[in-house]
Amino acid sequence: METWDALRARRDVRAFEPRPIAPHDLERILDAGRRAPSARNMHRIARRC
Repeated sequence: METWDALRARRDVRAFEPRPIAPHDLERILDAGRRAPSARNMHRIARRC
């Protein structure tokens, strides 16, 4: 999928399934968030362990 297609196909999700996220998938999602740019390059993410 091209980037533009992915952006145009984006939707808001208001209901979620009660099934857990696999640890590997969750780690990939969190890693993508850590690598995402922030406003003025000010990373204000508090990491909870």
